[in-house]
Amino acid sequence: MKVLNLISKDYILLTNELSKELIFVGIYVSDLLSNVLRQAKPENGLVTTLANMNTIAVASMLDLALVLFCEGKMPSVEMISRANEEGIALISSSKTAVEVILEMHQIDAI
Repeated sequence: MKVLNLISKDYILLTNELSKELIFVGIYVSDLLSNVLRQAKPENGLVTTLANMNTIAVASMLDLALVLFCEGKMPSVEMISRANEEGIALISSSKTAVEVILEMHQIDAI
């Protein structure tokens, strides 16, 4: 699914316009980066509450297309800049991880 199709008033794109065109295939949900390293697949989206530089580093290592911060978590300006450099879309939502996954399932994003 294109990141563009996910953007709405509930899912705010934080990275540049180019990131709207990124495609993610499947979702992995975790707040443990060690689990993400072992289980997430390239081009997945990651749903997490972990808003730190290590999240972007792991996303870059695994070629994740999207990091969606739930529960209103917001990445720093440095994280957004790094994600733009690495070609990773960042989205923030006030919804819980469960709500995000249920909505993605309803729109056939996963």
